[in-house]
Amino acid sequence: TCIVKLNEDGSVSVLTGATDIGQGSSTVVAQVVAEVLGLSLNDVTINAGVDTDFTPVDPGTYGSRVTFYSGNAAKMAAEDAKKQIVELASKIFKVSPEEIVLHDRRVFPKANPEKAWRMDALIRHSEHKMGKESKSIIGKASYDSGVDFIDFKTGKGNISPAYTFAADVVELEVDPETGRITVLNAVGAHDIGKALNPVLCAGQLDGAWIQAMGQVFFEELHRDKKDGHVLNPSFLDYKMPTSMDIPLNNTHIFVESIDPNGPFGAKEVGEGASVAIFPAIGNAVYDAIGVRITDLPVTAEKVLKAVKKKKEQEG
Repeated sequence: TCIVKLNEDGSVSVLTGATDIGQGSSTVVAQVVAEVLGLSLNDVTINAGVDTDFTPVDPGTYGSRVTFYSGNAAKMAAEDAKKQIVELASKIFKVSPEEIVLHDRRVFPKANPEKAWRMDALIRHSEHKMGKESKSIIGKASYDSGVDFIDFKTGKGNISPAYTFAADVVELEVDPETGRITVLNAVGAHDIGKALNPVLCAGQLDGAWIQAMGQVFFEELHRDKKDGHVLNPSFLDYKMPTSMDIPLNNTHIFVESIDPNGPFGAKEVGEGASVAIFPAIGNAVYDAIGVRITDLPVTAEKVLKAVKKKKEQEG
């Protein structure tokens, strides 16, 4: 659910329950609203998930679905507000609603842009100059994909109405003396629907790859076989990659398939990108040493043992 309120200065306040946890969802929601209303990104203020007393309901930030679900709700709410603006402007300009254009913080009839009203002037007119018909412009909308949401008890259902696809190629080298693996280059083609914000998309894809490589090369949980206690419960012993551990020259290719149900054709970009990098690295290691490592993480110790075992079998 999303609420879009037009303010007297022509700016917009957006209320959404979607919480930005670093992926840039607040930026994307603001972009969607600005695009619909013909405003700039600076005109939009996001109130996102800060207090459930006044932000509307949102199912949560997970499953690579915020842009799809909350973006759609924001687009529909902005369109609701736009419809009210258009109805007001059509009365002022005495033209049909189809002739009204919202662009660059202005509202005008398509055939006579020189007659434009500033958005702030139009909002003040709506709130103060129309007598009994005066009103604030507030758009509201809820989006439901229509899919049967997952039942966590049975594991059946669907988490999203749209899925991304990826194809990754990895070039790496393996030191036969130490077993150390160095990723030299990686190229990925990602079907993301439409890149609403290419910079954020690239950041999400970088993060997905780095996170995946942490699982491929470093992260491993050790438990006591008798009582199940975790034996490496701190980041001192549970290794994660730093910027020095991922010497990755990566290239991302956006495949913009334009999803018919996403906001302006967008789908998720992030978690889905990590899926193909696992087998790509595994296949590259196999190509380098001729042995498959079938469990994660792929450590130098496992590589050396696999190479040694192969030599013994061949010898």
